[in-house]
Amino acid sequence: MRAKGWIVTLVVVGGIGMGIRSQAGCAHQPEPDQRLAAHLEDLCEIARTNIETPERGVKRLGAYLAKNLGSITGAFGSTIATIERVADDAKHDARARLARDRIHGPLITCQGDWERFAEAVQGSPKAVAMIERAGARLERTFDILLGKRSVRLRELPARLEQALELL
Repeated sequence: MRAKGWIVTLVVVGGIGMGIRSQAGCAHQPEPDQRLAAHLEDLCEIARTNIETPERGVKRLGAYLAKNLGSITGAFGSTIATIERVADDAKHDARARLARDRIHGPLITCQGDWERFAEAVQGSPKAVAMIERAGARLERTFDILLGKRSVRLRELPARLEQALELL
């Protein structure tokens, strides 16, 4: 790997590490799995309140994700990092189970609302078109950022370097 590839890798890993440290230093802040669960509850509330208005619901979900996707993915990554920092295997597994329960709780509670919202969306050609357009745009974003073929972990630094050279 070229020096630039190593630098990109170090910046990415260092940024993640700094984010984890800054999260750990805030005792008053909820744990990352709790923050992720709160986002899932927010998404559920949007779906629940828009069963009768699926187009508005799709717009509100899109706006919420546009505003909070970084926080959501950060909370997920920080949850994994929190669990993996636990040295004792039994405590590690217990922490992973706690995170699973916290994350799955809102999903289980909201399952019926999500199903009703999904049915409402499927019954609305406008809402379906909005989702299809958003999915196509997201796919183009991934294709532009990462290329059209899948990326193996060992290729990630080189692929990030290639993507940055294109900018």
